[in-house]
Amino acid sequence: AVLGAGFANQTEVKAEEERTFTELPYEARYKAWKSENDELRENYRRTLDKFNTEQGKITRLEEQNK
Repeated sequence: AVLGAGFANQTEVKAEEERTFTELPYEARYKAWKSENDELRENYRRTLDKFNTEQGKITRLEEQNK
């Protein structure tokens, strides 16, 4: 059940059709997982790129300060 606008007084509004993720067709679940996976991989790639850039800066600074 989904709490509606009247949540302050505990009014509960039921959704017309409640479906759990496991009730979705296989293809829909696959697409959702693939989309999430692609997004996570892209975020990981960007984070790794930033890390490598910063690591390079640190290495150069350490070399300069020897």
